[in-house]
Amino acid sequence: MIAQAEWQEKLDKIDRKMSIFATEKLPQFERAEVRYPSAEVLARLANDSNRKFAQPPLEPMYLHEPHITIPKK
Repeated sequence: MIAQAEWQEKLDKIDRKMSIFATEKLPQFERAEVRYPSAEVLARLANDSNRKFAQPPLEPMYLHEPHITIPKK
């Protein structure tokens, strides 16, 4: 799991012109805009060879390795 400070450091390195999206309001990350993923739109973008970006590749958060807490017995 990545700590908030680590996320902030990563976000600070991203060009200010690049949008950052989240599915809920995140007051600690003021640049994050609330938006909802659309598989159809992502597929169209991935298939469009004339898209205006190449790096970083689109990577939804749900593809990241999960953080699981095992309850105490």
